[in-house]
Amino acid sequence: MLFIPVQSGIPTIVFTMDDITQQMNAFALSSGIVNKSDDDDFNAGLFKYLLFDASNVGKEIIVWSEADPELKKWVTKIRSQLTASQLSDERVKVLNHVNFPWNSHEHKWNRHYEELVEFHALNGHCNVHRACCLGQWVNNQRRSKTNGKLSAERIALLDGLSFGWSRVEN
Repeated sequence: MLFIPVQSGIPTIVFTMDDITQQMNAFALSSGIVNKSDDDDFNAGLFKYLLFDASNVGKEIIVWSEADPELKKWVTKIRSQLTASQLSDERVKVLNHVNFPWNSHEHKWNRHYEELVEFHALNGHCNVHRACCLGQWVNNQRRSKTNGKLSAERIALLDGLSFGWSRVEN
């Protein structure tokens, strides 16, 4: 794995194919499923997901449909299989281990939170300029808390960063 600094001072993680292959081998599923085609489809989708996720570390928003229509189709299929209880416990465990985005809104929130954690580590505060995407997200968190729409778990995560709940002019 390589770390390449970018202009914002936040390192970008670049994965090699060996990194992805190694990760795939660690998740090798037992062939208890009779349908080999289904196994191949799952493994190919998982590989695409890992590759896509690794190449989008640090990006603010992931738009599945713009990135790869086949990946979007696979992610949607996996989500629907979980809802219909058609996904094995083994596959759920593997997908949980790679932080599969079961809920797209949750995934987006977590990405922004991770970005805020990095911002806080670099700057010692969470007062992000409102003009940038992260700053807009920060203000949305303030508004959500005021409106009673922010969960106690998310409030606790933000409080852990000494998040300022009052709007800061910047």
